[in-house]
Amino acid sequence: MGGCIIRDAYEDAVRALGGAVFAADEAANQALQTIAWQIDTGAPTGGKVEGLLWTGEAGTPLSLFNPTAQELIVPVRSGMDAALVRDEAGNLVPSQRARGQVTNGDHDKWETAFLARIPALGWRTYRLHRGEGRPVEAQSPKVWENDFVRVEFGENGLPCRLLDRKNGRELLRAPVSLQVIDETACDTWAHRVFTFDQAVGQFALEGVDCEQQGEVFVSRRARLRYGDSTALVTMTLYRGLPELHLDVQVCWRETHRLLKLALPAPFAGEGEVASIPGGFYDRRADGREQPMQGWVCLGGLGAASDALTAYSAREGEVRLTLLRSPLFADHFGARDEYCEATEQGEHHIRLALTPE
Repeated sequence: MGGCIIRDAYEDAVRALGGAVFAADEAANQALQTIAWQIDTGAPTGGKVEGLLWTGEAGTPLSLFNPTAQELIVPVRSGMDAALVRDEAGNLVPSQRARGQVTNGDHDKWETAFLARIPALGWRTYRLHRGEGRPVEAQSPKVWENDFVRVEFGENGLPCRLLDRKNGRELLRAPVSLQVIDETACDTWAHRVFTFDQAVGQFALEGVDCEQQGEVFVSRRARLRYGDSTALVTMTLYRGLPELHLDVQVCWRETHRLLKLALPAPFAGEGEVASIPGGFYDRRADGREQPMQGWVCLGGLGAASDALTAYSAREGEVRLTLLRSPLFADHFGARDEYCEATEQGEHHIRLALTPE
């Protein structure tokens, strides 16, 4: 919602949307279960279940589905601490022990990460095998590199260099940053305002932690702060994928402010291309706020997200709009202590930066 309704109506709309999403998820799950019942995962021979994994030679089957019309190579977190992962032909698949979302006793906190290749409109079954727990490397290198990109980090903890190794192109000319924009003069609808460029500050680094590296991925987390707001930005690069993943968790406490992720690219003078329902649209990079469906490209730099719907671009810099906090239902009204700002609290945004 754009914040152009009162808070009570907004909360009603959120509940209604949640009901619709649940109904869609339930229908999708029933369809996948129907298919899954037809998959021959083989009968277990010998062994028993320990820590969610079958100890027998056949291992524990994990079937993955691809509803899209193209083959996918996707990162998978199994939720089980496996020593080995094999495909349907018995070939070893590179895997990595990673910190999970649970803390249960001394050992039940690990899961298994691997890259799965799943055919278009199909599925694939992998097998996870129990064994001795693998050590976790608790530090990541200062420079990340795979076959596709090279990543380096600036003093703010965020990427300052992203090199497209295939084409020999630099995709950043300065560090990525979380910019805070003033919009005090705007009402809820931002009537007659088309450009948000009055930066009043940016999130500053407090520290780096949660570093991991292994056969599948390397990652680190930057802790940042601006005023009363905090951000945790987890950056991950997978060995076999060209994109740099950013997982942004923001606890937002600002009023009359926008939060933008600034991506300074060396492509001044070039236009932008953004996704729209059913296609894409070429635009002139003039700094105006524009809608997007799921991705935007400027020159050789692409940014994709399943959560963002707006951006601006000018002089080679793309700014993805993460949050906006005008007042609820404010049509240039008399502001007082009873007014409430939108989008307060915790938000979770996933996105990826990739060579175009």
